[in-house]
Amino acid sequence: MNSRGLLLIFFAILTAVSVAADQSSDEYLPPVILHAPRPLTPIETAGTGLAPVVNVRLTVSARGSVSGLEITAIEPGSEYDALFDAEVRRTVGAWHFAPALQGDLPVAAEFEWVLEFRPAEADSRSPVDAMPRRSSLIRDEDPQHARLAKIFTLPVERQRAHLMALSKMAEKSIDPARRQSLKEGGVTVVTDHPDPGAAQAILNTVHAATGMTLEIFADGIPLQRPRLPLLVYVFRSKTQYGEFIRSVEGILETAGFFCPPGLIAFHAEQPTRQHLMTVMVHETVHAAMYRWVVRPGHVLPRWISEGLADYLGNSPVKKGRIQPGKNSGTQVYRAQAYLWRGKSIAQMDLQTIKRKIRKGEGLAVENIVSADRETFYGENMGLYYAQSWVLIHFLRHGKDEWSARAFPEFLLYVGEGYRADVALQTAYGLDAPSLEAPYREYVRRF
Repeated sequence: MNSRGLLLIFFAILTAVSVAADQSSDEYLPPVILHAPRPLTPIETAGTGLAPVVNVRLTVSARGSVSGLEITAIEPGSEYDALFDAEVRRTVGAWHFAPALQGDLPVAAEFEWVLEFRPAEADSRSPVDAMPRRSSLIRDEDPQHARLAKIFTLPVERQRAHLMALSKMAEKSIDPARRQSLKEGGVTVVTDHPDPGAAQAILNTVHAATGMTLEIFADGIPLQRPRLPLLVYVFRSKTQYGEFIRSVEGILETAGFFCPPGLIAFHAEQPTRQHLMTVMVHETVHAAMYRWVVRPGHVLPRWISEGLADYLGNSPVKKGRIQPGKNSGTQVYRAQAYLWRGKSIAQMDLQTIKRKIRKGEGLAVENIVSADRETFYGENMGLYYAQSWVLIHFLRHGKDEWSARAFPEFLLYVGEGYRADVALQTAYGLDAPSLEAPYREYVRRF
């Protein structure tokens, strides 16, 4: 592969949003919301069209309960402010969190939250329906999946030891004569690619893809901060990469992988630089979700994990920035001395899905949501991957309002360990069978 071209494609998203993990010595983790019934718009405002934004300052105790609540603003103000004030205090005061951690000790925390009311006529959800029951938690029956997820529940020093053991195994497959390393913002990149600027370009891309992942979530939602650095190993050849992954128990031989508590690995010997970029973003999304969003000890359903990673991995780059959810029908491919324009990877997947659905061979939403490991990674693995990213696309863009509220709410619920079917019902008010017809229509018009 032409190394100069490789460097250019790495730098293609240099200017995208960068999120740097603050690896502070006291290892502070913010509180994570567990139970949050949504305030209802007072019925007295029906017909007025009022939908104010309320700014709230919350104090969460070391036990996870709301110990302090101050309403700092209601915009626009009206004669009904007292009713909105009372509703916020009634519901938000009952919220419950996993408390903030200072090291391994729970501590009190203070932060600000923004609530957006809907006009009374449009708000039909009740406080009871706004949050799923804890009995709806995922119980993953895949021992390997569960074992990897459990790594995040270990004391931080044991996690660090596990990460260093993975790093030591990876170093054995790196050519020491070509090794280059760069550390910045909680991310360390190690590669033996011959281009001297490759490590910097990879580092910029990882930060950019992490930032794009976290932009999905609304401002003000407290996400957990990683306790350990992220290590990224990029091997010059597929052979070197293969040597490494065979030394890691339970890892499928794919183009790249993320391994808890914080190691990404892939190789640069991809068919084209577009494939390389897709793999790099895909694995970074996995890392961002498990390090910043998913509650330690829980696992994301495979269709969500892989679908979200492909959703961003398949997104085009325009003016140096990833365009999440945009669909480019064609793209320029570069491989060594060749340059050509052809159908994008996403477009080829989309055409396969449409063809399968027309022939009656497409996967139903219910089947995607309920697929176990053997089914997902079985003979129809390519179709499960492809339909998963389109289903994620639909859940974020199927309606204009979904991207701002329902989709991030859905991801937070599954990140806390709730089953996908319960999270769908909670965030969207729909179950998998009810999504089938609108999903297929969305695919048809895509």
